[in-house]
Parts: sequence; C-alpha cells; structure tokens
Amino acid sequence: MREQGVEWFESSGNKVWGAIAIVFGAGVAVVTLSDHDGPVFVLLGILFALLAYASMWRPRVGASADDLLLRGMYSTQSIPLAAIDSVVVTRTFAAHVIGRNYVSSAVGRGLRESVHGKRRPKGGDTPKVGYADLVEGRLTKLVDDARHRHGVEQGSEAQSALATQIRRTWAWPEVVLSVVVTIALLVVIAV
Repeated sequence: MREQGVEWFESSGNKVWGAIAIVFGAGVAVVTLSDHDGPVFVLLGILFALLAYASMWRPRVGASADDLLLRGMYSTQSIPLAAIDSVVVTRTFAAHVIGRNYVSSAVGRGLRESVHGKRRPKGGDTPKVGYADLVEGRLTKLVDDARHRHGVEQGSEAQSALATQIRRTWAWPEVVLSVVVTIALLVVIAV
C-alpha cells in the first residue's frame, strides 16, 4: 500500500482480528452505557477498543525514499535505509543496524513456516513465495539502492554516521487517549 511517498507493509490477519476486537470493545461500552455499573464497563470497553486499535491496526513497516519506518503501538521509529546492515523476516520483522536490532511485529512469518521453513509445492521445484518473502526482498532491495545512491559501504564510517540519525516519533493521540481512559477507569474503580 502506498501513502504519500511511503510504501507500507502490514499483516492483513491483524486487521480482521483488530476490527473484531474494536467492535467488541465499542459494543461493551455502548451496551453498558445505561447500566448502573456502566461507567466501569464503558471505560473498560473503550480501553479495550483503544488497545485493539493500537496493537492490531496501527503497527506497520514502511519505506520512504530514504527511511525505513517501523510504526508500533505508540511510536514510529525512522531509520535511514543506508544505515541498515540487513533486514530479515522470521516470526517478526527485524532491521539490523550496526549491532542493534529494530523489531516490528507488523510483518512476520506464520508459526508453521517459521518452524518448517519453506516447503516445495508437490510436483514443482520452486518453493512457494509468501508475503514475508516479498517484504524481505523488497526492503533488502530498497536498502541496497539507498546505500548505492548515497555511496555508503556496509561497515563504513558513513554508515555509522547515518545510524546516529535514527529517531522516534510518538503517536500522541493514542498515548493521551490511553492514559486518560486508564486514569478515568482507575478513578471510577476507586470511588
């Protein structure tokens, strides 16, 4: 998926379960709105929906022209593509940058594929290519292209200098909403 110069990668399975969880949380909040003990369950439903959104809908791995974006529950890490040593997708996505791993659960292999590896289809010589393989291949190519474009060799001083430009941006609406609802829930329970 492309969005304003960013190519995003994400698990579609998380979206389905996330939608179900958000609807469930919102449903609990609406149904218990008129109940005597409603405030506790209303706030629990809202908090459940917020956490479902933050954990299942928000996480993504993306790439712009020069940066890898790892969008998590409450923040986004921006890593210069030319600073990355390698990317690998196992159960989770990992970008290796000079002795440090940056991990995202937004893209990963299924348990069966992680344990058994790639299976060859019956009657064919070519292993089946999954979404995780496509993401890993695409991001590896973007990293190689960025290194070539900027003239950065792996293990060089230039790569180390780029690694210092890694930054984190907080998702303040999600942080504030989660904190406010949690505090309101604790106040209602205490009273």
